Amino acid sequence: MMDIGEFIQQPAVLITLTITWTWFIWVMAHRTQMRKPPPGPVGLPFLGYYPFLASVSSKAYSDLSDFYGEVFSFYTVGGTMVVVVNGRPVIKEVFLKRANEFDRRPRGYNVISWLADGMGFAQENRITWEEQRSFFYGGCQKLWTRETGTRKTYS
Repeated sequence: MMDIGEFIQQPAVLITLTITWTWFIWVMAHRTQMRKPPPGPVGLPFLGYYPFLASVSSKAYSDLSDFYGEVFSFYTVGGTMVVVVNGRPVIKEVFLKRANEFDRRPRGYNVISWLADGMGFAQENRITWEEQRSFFYGGCQKLWTRETGTRKTYS
């Protein structure tokens, strides 16, 4: 009879446990995104629909809009949802009537965003970014135009 240690060391068991654990982590990470998104194609886990997009993405988007309608969504590498909007009336509605739903920057999957946890000058979204930018430029303007600064040095 095989004990639990020998059973877990079997390659098929290890692969099955790894795939199950990865799927579970992926579902838990994306459960907040599982509200009803616009219709769209289903992609692969972790890769999303990216492998199926043609090299000419405008043609692929046009084909997808013919099938799913003027607004559709799909997931890209890392599980980021992309919402594609086609057609002048729909684009006008998005920018004029629903701008607050589309005003955030997408959260990147890079080392800086992982280490900084969304904090920092480059990671900010609309309102905080505008406040930081005006504060930064105001401070720089005071430094650059100070009488003891560059004017005395070069005069």
